Amino acid sequence: MGKKRILVAYANAGAGHVKSALAIEGALRDLKRDDVEVRCIDTLNYSTDFLRRSYPRFYLFMVNKIPTLWGLGYYLFDTRIFYRLVIRPLRRIHNRINCSRLVEFIKDFEPHVAVNTHFLGSEVMADMKRKGLLENTKLISVVTDYFMHSFWVDSDIDYYCVAQEESKAHLTKRGVPAEMIKIFGIPVDKKFSSKAGRQNLCKKLNIPDDYPTVLLTSGGFGVGPVKELVNELAGIKRRMQLLVVCGKNPRLYNEVREMTKSADKPVSVYEFVDNMDELMEVSDVIVTKSGGMSSTEALAKDLPMIVTSAIPGQEARNCRFLVKSGVAFHKSNIKDVGRIIEEILDSGDMLNQMKKKIALVKKPDSARDVADFILNCCPQKE
Repeated sequence: MGKKRILVAYANAGAGHVKSALAIEGALRDLKRDDVEVRCIDTLNYSTDFLRRSYPRFYLFMVNKIPTLWGLGYYLFDTRIFYRLVIRPLRRIHNRINCSRLVEFIKDFEPHVAVNTHFLGSEVMADMKRKGLLENTKLISVVTDYFMHSFWVDSDIDYYCVAQEESKAHLTKRGVPAEMIKIFGIPVDKKFSSKAGRQNLCKKLNIPDDYPTVLLTSGGFGVGPVKELVNELAGIKRRMQLLVVCGKNPRLYNEVREMTKSADKPVSVYEFVDNMDELMEVSDVIVTKSGGMSSTEALAKDLPMIVTSAIPGQEARNCRFLVKSGVAFHKSNIKDVGRIIEEILDSGDMLNQMKKKIALVKKPDSARDVADFILNCCPQKE
C-alpha cells in the first residue's frame, strides 16, 4: 500500500493564506501518520518569475496605497455576470501562461487530496480536473476570510472549508451544494488555542503584569494610521499600557519609539513578531485591521477587537461579520477608538459580554478539524 499524498498549497500574497496553510500542514504532521506524505508549497514558486515577483508586490501596493481602487475592483470582479463572461476566461489564460510549472509539479506528485488556502492554486487545479488530469484527486478550498469572492468558486472543487454558518449561506447562494461546504473555521496555529498564563508571559516579555493592556497591530507590513492611534491612546489619562507591533516597517518602528519616549504610561514597541499569540494572551483588547487570519487568531485568544481602517473588499466584509457577532467594534474616527477602549476597560460587564460572544464564534481547533477531514477524503487503499 502506497502512502496517501496530500498537497497543501498557498500563494504568498497576504500573510493569512500562508499561515493558514502552515497551520494545516502542522496539524497533519501532528497526527504522526506514517502512511501519509504531506507537501506544503507556495504556488508562486512554481510560476513564472514575473508572476512570482509582481503578484505580492501588486497586492501590497493596491491595498496599502490605493485601497479604494482595490475595493472597487474587488466588488466589480465579484459581480457574477462580469466575472463569468470576462474575468474567468482571462484568469484561465493568465494561469496557463504563468503556471505551467505548477501543473507539471502537480502531475508528478499526483496528490490524493490537494488543499488550497489561496484561489490561485484552486483555479489552476480545478482547470486540470476539467481536463481529466486530476481524476483521482479531491480538491479542497480552505477560505481564509469570512465571506466568499467569485475567485474561490468553481464547480470542479470537491469541498469548501469555511469559517461560519454565514459563510456557508453566502456560498450556497452562489450555487454550491450545501453538502460540499464544511464549517470548520479559519485554520490557525495551535499555539493560539493554548494558554501560557498572563503573569508568566508578562515576565517573559518584560512588561508590567498589573496594567490593563491594549495591543495595537498594523498588519505584517506596518500600514494604517498607527502613529495617530499611538498618539491618541498614549494621551488617554486612564491607567493602561500599550503594546505596538509595527511589522516589517523599520521607519514606523523608529518613529513610534521616538514619539513614545516621554509617554506617561508604559509603551512597548515591536517590529515584526513571531510571538503574536503571547502578545494577544497578555492583552485585554486589540486595535487591529480585520484580516481573516488576524481576526481569527484574536478570537482564539478570547480577545475583543476594535477594527480601524479595514481594507475595502474582503476586510470590510470580515468587519461587518465581526461587528454583527458582537466581538468587535468598528471605529474609523481615531478619537472614537480611545473612547471605546476606555469604555471597555472601565466596564467589566461589557468586556465579559464580548468574551461570551467570542466563545460562541471562535473555532480554535479548526486546523485539526480540517486535517481530520482531509484524511477522511484520502482513499483507504491506493
